[in-house]
Amino acid sequence: MPYPPNYGGVIDVYYKIMAFYKAGYNIYLHVFEYGNKDRQDILKQYCQKIYYYPRRLGILHQLSLLPYIVNTRINKNLLHNICQIPGIVFFEGIHTTYYIKNKLLADRYKIIRAHNIEHEYYKNLALAEGAFLKKVYFFIEGLRLKYYENSMKYANLILAISEHEMQYFSHKFKNIPVMYISPFHGNTCSNNIVLSDKKYILWHGNLKTKDNEYVLNYLITNIFNNINHHIIIVSNFLPDSIKILLNNNIEYIHGANKNQIDNLILKSHVQLLWSHNISGFKLKLLNAVFLGKFCIANSKMLHGTGLELVCHVADNKEQVINVIEHLWDNNYTEAMHMQRMEVLRNYEDGHLMAKIQQAISQMISHHMPGVSMQVIFLLLLYAYQVYDLYV
Repeated sequence: MPYPPNYGGVIDVYYKIMAFYKAGYNIYLHVFEYGNKDRQDILKQYCQKIYYYPRRLGILHQLSLLPYIVNTRINKNLLHNICQIPGIVFFEGIHTTYYIKNKLLADRYKIIRAHNIEHEYYKNLALAEGAFLKKVYFFIEGLRLKYYENSMKYANLILAISEHEMQYFSHKFKNIPVMYISPFHGNTCSNNIVLSDKKYILWHGNLKTKDNEYVLNYLITNIFNNINHHIIIVSNFLPDSIKILLNNNIEYIHGANKNQIDNLILKSHVQLLWSHNISGFKLKLLNAVFLGKFCIANSKMLHGTGLELVCHVADNKEQVINVIEHLWDNNYTEAMHMQRMEVLRNYEDGHLMAKIQQAISQMISHHMPGVSMQVIFLLLLYAYQVYDLYV
């Protein structure tokens, strides 16, 4: 379910639903269920109707040329229900697009929200994974996704989540409009700076993922162990490989909720954001710059986001340490904050929604001139992804 909005993928979807609702669209939400996610009545206030489908899990669904994340989301009732309501079909991620080339949807206006270049994302997961069977799965899934990606040619519009993805999809699908739409997130530009009675450096991430474990291992070994400042690490899991690295300067907070993390961001003096690969757009980067003060990030974290203007870029341990020491005795001023907010207005949900509306209006006027925007419906196909608010 795209609620509560407490981890990356769901944050984007939930606030996107709110933005479409506020823009006057009627939303018919299609949700694949699995695991222990409860149905949330709060979504009914934004949606005309919500449809639920079981996800077909199991090893047998691996025996296919289709990506597992696509093959397990095939449901004939889904296609039937979409066909009952005329309107735009919004595919939330490539994993929901099995029916995009179906002839019954040939005359529909179809939008794909691309979360990543998925085959590259799975390749990076394979490289980071230590367990052999998981590594093999990620590698094979990446190959299947690379082949399956060609099905995106049936879309009328692709919404890329970063400039990097926009350039990739624009080059590959030259006849399809591709727009860069950063994640929806619910933050708004604020004039307030929250003061704190203590200074600390904040890092938070889901340490159940190998890439975050690798990143934090690098940061502690090369940076945190070489500075004498208070550091707070927040996660929902602390692996032994990280536990043995903690020192007296590092405070570990386990399982903080979204409000607690937001409060830690607001009061932090410096946030450190790091990635060892280029992939999509990290939601915690947006939260960091909207809510926090000084942000240090490496080029791979910032690549394709356009947020270099509001962060301090550092790409090796010497650069990071130098920036930390420079910022430690400086105050984050009101002038700095106002300059940052001017940049971030282009990342507010209302601005993103206006860009999507303009693209839809242009396409409909050229290719569907008989359709009134007042009666267009939005069908949002959403599928739960393994993301986390810490990611």
